[in-house]
Amino acid sequence: MSADGYNVYIAYYDLGDRDICAKLKQRFAAYDKVCFIDQDISCIEWDSLFDKFDFLISSRFHSIVHAYKHYVPCLVVGWAEKYLELTRSLQQMQFVVDCRTQIDQNDFFAKLQKLISSRDEQSLIIKQSVNKIQKNSCFDKMWKCLRDE
Repeated sequence: MSADGYNVYIAYYDLGDRDICAKLKQRFAAYDKVCFIDQDISCIEWDSLFDKFDFLISSRFHSIVHAYKHYVPCLVVGWAEKYLELTRSLQQMQFVVDCRTQIDQNDFFAKLQKLISSRDEQSLIIKQSVNKIQKNSCFDKMWKCLRDE
């Protein structure tokens, strides 16, 4: 698998992840295309950054939600049911790596390769799923329940 043509940005969505991100960058210190964004980024700044990403690899739930909001496909490294519920609702379960068990490196890279090769298709699937979900907000359901009483 090759990352040719991609710039890789390592950034922390939560300040508690800063040290691990810095260590990850150190492992790739010789690679100019691997950049560490070493600053605390606000939600508004993240929102504008996600529009520039081709895909995201993340284990932070809120960063994944933000990416999906911008129809950015994700390789999700999750450990709780909420990751499965989110990816299921957006038809992205095939791109989940459950880190509660030993992560198979070959499986991880196979999922990443599939994500990269189907990026545009996955983005469209996410967009269609998000639009379908947004057609009925929780307020719509609440008002319907009140009218039905």
